[in-house]
Amino acid sequence: MGIFSKKTEEQKEALRELKTYTNNKRLRYREIIPRYGVMKEETDDLKCYNHIITTIRKEIENNETKTDDIERRIHELLTEKYGEPMSQEQALEELNKFNQQIELEHGNKTKEKQLKIKRKIEEKYNVDLTNKTWFKCTLEEIRYRTFSNAPERDLMDAYVIINEDNFEILKESMFIKSNMGTRKIYFQNITSLDFDARGKFNLSSSVVINTKSNEHITLKHVKEYVQYMNNAFESYIEKSQNIQENYSTTSAADEILKYAELYEKGLLTKEEFNMKKAELLGNPITDKSNTSLQEENTSTEENTSLQEENTSTEENVEQNYENAVNQTGFCPNCGTAIKEKSNFCVNCGNKL
Repeated sequence: MGIFSKKTEEQKEALRELKTYTNNKRLRYREIIPRYGVMKEETDDLKCYNHIITTIRKEIENNETKTDDIERRIHELLTEKYGEPMSQEQALEELNKFNQQIELEHGNKTKEKQLKIKRKIEEKYNVDLTNKTWFKCTLEEIRYRTFSNAPERDLMDAYVIINEDNFEILKESMFIKSNMGTRKIYFQNITSLDFDARGKFNLSSSVVINTKSNEHITLKHVKEYVQYMNNAFESYIEKSQNIQENYSTTSAADEILKYAELYEKGLLTKEEFNMKKAELLGNPITDKSNTSLQEENTSTEENTSLQEENTSTEENVEQNYENAVNQTGFCPNCGTAIKEKSNFCVNCGNKL
């Protein structure tokens, strides 16, 4: 067929059918080749594919191959190259084994790479990552300039370690890859975690850590680890609440046991024990007998204070009398106490 020869409708249809084996990343062709033992195409396999397509195209142009013969012709050319095909079920089984092996090898390579990065981080930052969840991300912080105090955005690489009570951030410069310091954000200082989904398949998603000091720390590219961060934070909050409830319950129970022992020893009445118990359980009661007892105790205290005042008054009188006696003399005639400078006795009139 010449260059300017016009193709017939049958040829056009056959070429369209052949094109289905080349379009969509050769998906239709790649579904066939596993039956010939080709699980992963190498350079030689790609050459075979190009040879098959070129051969069939020439045959279509020479009216040697029709639309219905294309699939049969592909199998014939593959058989010439690789031998007789296996059944579809056997080919599928072999393909699954091959894919599992590839995944295992890929997983081993990923683990080796992860271990290498782990050792590097442990040496650089002097931390232990054993049995800990950690990941790499981009850290965005707001810093303030030294002189102008103007805020500016600071971006750097970071490794985040999820601990039981904090997020530990290991900072690394983006270009020199040097140690830029560490920072721990404790869960007790965090108010919330906000997830911001962005980009195709959320690949540019980020987590914003909001603190009680009104600081907002952004961790970018953390889609896979958002759930781990949420679980750690929520677990800490739940444990804190349980500890507070257990502490309040335990302390109240201990106090009730103390008052129960006093009640058994007879040092407390039943009414007093019930009142203390109700107070500790958060249900204080009003007892009339206790009220009257408090009133009696109050009146007793008032009487005691009054007696003390009277006693102190009598003591003051006696003291004043002794002072008066010490400051005076006695009449030699009748023995009456007289003042020192007095010339006559008040009682008998004797001249002194």
